[in-house]
Amino acid sequence: MMGHCLIYKENDVESTSNPLALSGLREEAERSLPEAPLSEEFAVALAELFGALADPNRAKIVHALAQSEKTTSGLAALLGMSPPAVSQHLRLLRFLRIVKPRREGRQVHYSLDDRHIRLLISLSITHLQEEHSRHGGLDDYDEENTSILNRDSD
Repeated sequence: MMGHCLIYKENDVESTSNPLALSGLREEAERSLPEAPLSEEFAVALAELFGALADPNRAKIVHALAQSEKTTSGLAALLGMSPPAVSQHLRLLRFLRIVKPRREGRQVHYSLDDRHIRLLISLSITHLQEEHSRHGGLDDYDEENTSILNRDSD
């Protein structure tokens, strides 16, 4: 699957498929980051967004849709999940405006809702790959930080 990952070099501005090079999304995101504390409404929305992506199956669905538009049955076959399970995940992702449907006859095709979602996925994967190379593996990184996460929630 890594061969199809949305990983881009920051200086790869020649590539039209590079979401970091298109329309200055990265710069736009950095400029729009509020300096003041988040309002309760934004904090809840942000937590819901990351909560939706916290499920491994939903993360796989979103990543697959970052590659190309797909139907529920196409996602189910690609990810080895049942169509009803995929539908349940897509319902939540639609509700949170992470994915959007497009009807074509009797088929419903899903894609990411907008370019910001694609950027979020791309940056997240890049972050994980950097952590992987810095710490020698995601498993080591997870074990190392599990106690920190548990301590923070106390």
